[in-house]
Amino acid sequence: MAVEAGNDVARGQRVLIFDPLLFGENIPGGEDDLTGFAQMLNTIGERPLGLDAAQVAAIARWLQQDSIHGSGTPGARITPSSLAAAPLRIVTNGPRGQTVAVVSAAIEPELFASIEARHAMASFGDLFTHPPDYHEAPELMCLDLYRDFDFNTLRLLAAPVKIDLSGKDAEPIFW
Repeated sequence: MAVEAGNDVARGQRVLIFDPLLFGENIPGGEDDLTGFAQMLNTIGERPLGLDAAQVAAIARWLQQDSIHGSGTPGARITPSSLAAAPLRIVTNGPRGQTVAVVSAAIEPELFASIEARHAMASFGDLFTHPPDYHEAPELMCLDLYRDFDFNTLRLLAAPVKIDLSGKDAEPIFW
């Protein structure tokens, strides 16, 4: 995501790159504990997908609140046009991030302008033809989601958020 972030910074946009819970460096106890931690969440009635989607929505609300009240960044200029809370653009990489972002947008569409998913899957049916290991994708192991929803349904719930599941890798413009 460094190329995309660099391109956006070069265009004068604010950028935040983060790993939700159970992604990247944000795994309690480390990568070897991902499966155990995800299963422990399931035993108390929480789903990793739900927690991650809520975390993405909370980050979006926080960023919008920051844009309304101004930034603590030295030298940042606040203009009347910058005081409007603009919906956010999200770029994801892989089916896990894609699913989390689309579910978050389906729950709170007013927070998001668009979602661009890179290396995405077209349908949850892909998980049945090419099943990932639980350790690789605990967020995708949410069986009731498969029964009642697919990306076309989530896309309708997220309207008017523009959702692109065929995102291409960005070409660097900042080097």
